[in-house]
Amino acid sequence: MRIHFAFGYLGFVTELIQRVADAVRRRSSQRNAGRAAAELAHRFLQHHGCTVVDQNFQARSTPVGIDLVACQGGMVVFVEVKAQTEGKGKSPDREVDAEKRRALVRAGREYACRRGVEWSKTRFDVVSVMVGSPARVEWLRDAFR
Repeated sequence: MRIHFAFGYLGFVTELIQRVADAVRRRSSQRNAGRAAAELAHRFLQHHGCTVVDQNFQARSTPVGIDLVACQGGMVVFVEVKAQTEGKGKSPDREVDAEKRRALVRAGREYACRRGVEWSKTRFDVVSVMVGSPARVEWLRDAFR
């Protein structure tokens, strides 16, 4: 009886370790996909006349960071990059909910204040990267205020 319990416990621990390892692999894979999407968005924006001046700006006032900061036609553009596998859930640009928008605006105001940028010369864009073969990129200008 005692041996059965030991094997049962060992099986439980083994399964738990496998689940944790799977979660770490998924998280690592998501981070890599996010980095790849940000790089693709960076190149896409450059190709369309933007100059990317900053990446992964982390504000002190909020835990939410700004993925890319670009300049285009005298405007400072704060870019949120959303990546998603095609056919899964809602469009990436719709995943920027009201709470995330408020946090991004706070981060954007902090960036503008630190860099001496006039707030009226800023905007928030969302670049959606649909991962697939081939990848599809959509640029939503002036997505929110």
